[in-house]
Amino acid sequence: MTNTPFRTDELAASQMPAMILLAKMGWQPLTKAEANNARRNRFSAVILEDITRDFLNRQKLSWGSSTFSINDYNIDNMLSKLKALPPATYGKQAEEKWDLLCLPQSIEQKVDGVNRSINAKFIDFENPENNSYHMVPEFVVEQSKSTDTRRPDIVLFVNGIPMVVIENKKAATAIDEGISQTIRNQKPDYIPHLYVYAQVLLSLNKNENRYATTGTPAKLWNTWRENEISESTLRALIDKPLSAESHAPLFSGEFAASETFMEQAEEGRLITNQDWALIGLCKPNRLLKLTREFILFDGPNKVIARFQQFDAVRKTLARVNSEEDKCGGVIWHTQGSGKSLTMVMLARALLANPAIPNARVVLVTDRVDLDKQIK
Repeated sequence: MTNTPFRTDELAASQMPAMILLAKMGWQPLTKAEANNARRNRFSAVILEDITRDFLNRQKLSWGSSTFSINDYNIDNMLSKLKALPPATYGKQAEEKWDLLCLPQSIEQKVDGVNRSINAKFIDFENPENNSYHMVPEFVVEQSKSTDTRRPDIVLFVNGIPMVVIENKKAATAIDEGISQTIRNQKPDYIPHLYVYAQVLLSLNKNENRYATTGTPAKLWNTWRENEISESTLRALIDKPLSAESHAPLFSGEFAASETFMEQAEEGRLITNQDWALIGLCKPNRLLKLTREFILFDGPNKVIARFQQFDAVRKTLARVNSEEDKCGGVIWHTQGSGKSLTMVMLARALLANPAIPNARVVLVTDRVDLDKQIK
């Protein structure tokens, strides 16, 4: 390994390693110019509209034996609905956007000369390979009530829609600083119109991680611990060469000066806590699963699963799907650890499981207040 100068700054210690790993996971880096072109050079716009439009154009719908594309009129209407932020509470806006992203959207379109009501979608959850995944570092967003701007360190887009916002910190900086920045940026005078679409928010340095979702107060940001993806899988990903397609935009503009240093620093480097959070929360198929199956709205609050809840649901599904082991089991919780939310997430996963048609879920409680809570 070539000797390289020791650097502990935020860019070298956290942001660039994160961007390189994300690119190897399948997040295609965009230069600032490419990202701005995709949003028609409007810094107030947070959706990369040209990329979203391209996905909708490529989407194939079917009715009977007919296969067809979404017409321009319906694409324009879907984009207008996606971009609109009606006067409502921030939490209600976030719920409406989650519904748009995760639920089928009914459109009226003529098929073989007859008007039909057909379901279209902004994200293909069943076929993750059909989606487009992009990454934009230092994404400039104009504030809602001024021409000042904010620049989250990394934003990840699925089909041009901002789904993950990441703040990177050097190891000597408390992880709470990234959390504070993220919470501040969601306030009305800043850039809440970016975060209303986001599903996963991250504050990272190489030694620590915290994650949450839209509207989460600082005390409820959690640490992600990955128990499903193996260390050998992560090691292979870190050691994987960058593709030529990712290399050029990744080291463009203000990041060009870091190219030589980072190429040397990445050779055989150790796995970090940040790496585990990124592969656990941002690997494209994992992000889609978290978004659709592990985010809930509890009254005005948007909630994302803790890693223990995610693990419990996944292991239960594996047991249910097993042809060999049909025994029951116990998921043990302490008081206040989220039993009700785990049950709701598990029920949702069971009902969505194609291997269990017409699933039925029975909830048994021993207290009236639990009935009310789960309802």
